Amino acid sequence: MNSTIGGCIPSANENNVRTRTAREELRNTSMEEDVERYRNEERLREKTEEIFRDTKYGTMNEQLWELLKEKDCRRKLYVKALKMFGRKDGMEVYRRIRDELL
Repeated sequence: MNSTIGGCIPSANENNVRTRTAREELRNTSMEEDVERYRNEERLREKTEEIFRDTKYGTMNEQLWELLKEKDCRRKLYVKALKMFGRKDGMEVYRRIRDELL
């Protein structure tokens, strides 16, 4: 038995979100996987900056990057875009992302 809560959670025989998240965070990854993930994120950032460069969203790179964390689920991405930018602007941002990045 581990003496810390952080060490006990992954070793627990539970099937819940907290346990799965803790196990995933403790999973060993190789340096190649980390480098590849980093390169993919950088490509996505560059592509995002390119898409929105000449628009009024060109200075909102951090907000757009936060929005793109939901890129795996189009519905979540759409809803988050509407919440962040409002109805009209959110739809425009979503359409650009959908057409260029998804």
